[in-house]
Amino acid sequence: MKTRHRVTHTSRSIALSVLLGTFLGACAGPGELEHAEVTRSAGQTPLVAAPQSGAAPVQPASGRFSISTVRVEVPRSLSVSEAQSIKPRAHILWQEEPLGDRHAQVDRIVTRALEAGTTDIGGAGRAQSAVLDVTLHRFHAVTPITRKFFGGQHEIDFTFRLIDPRSGTVLYGPEAVSTEFAALSGAAARRAEAKGQTQAVRIHDHLAALIRERIGKL
Repeated sequence: MKTRHRVTHTSRSIALSVLLGTFLGACAGPGELEHAEVTRSAGQTPLVAAPQSGAAPVQPASGRFSISTVRVEVPRSLSVSEAQSIKPRAHILWQEEPLGDRHAQVDRIVTRALEAGTTDIGGAGRAQSAVLDVTLHRFHAVTPITRKFFGGQHEIDFTFRLIDPRSGTVLYGPEAVSTEFAALSGAAARRAEAKGQTQAVRIHDHLAALIRERIGKL
């Protein structure tokens, strides 16, 4: 009886694995599941770590530029996906807000993050005033199914320039930035949301810290 019980248990485990594999294969498009596995196992480190809840306020960054205006472009040519799969193929993957103009929603998130990150950059009276001009190329949060079971990665690509607000002369750039950091899943995601740490908040904090560090070092 004991031997038969072990065989039954093993069979059930194999069947469950096969069922899960079939489910994931149905959700992901060609090559998507493979990519999802790579991003989870690669352990890539983001350019800067997202500030943790309750962390000390970010100190003003020194540097030779002071940002007077943040200007973000989210081209309408960027594709959007509302697919409920693991990692839909699109430039913009943002489903945390109600269905609407995803380009405008992402524009708002990125603009506010970069404005927050560039506040008080530059030495008082010594820095060159500049417009932070940004073009977004990719904005990936995670879908509900990925957030529930896997976590995945937040991935954001953009190019930025610093422009003289008076003459329009390019003072720096363009520079391409590609950043990613781990998304939460399951119970960890639910606990974070209960504290107000939604995907939007975590992405905001990450981008704010990233641009602050980058421009502060110029």
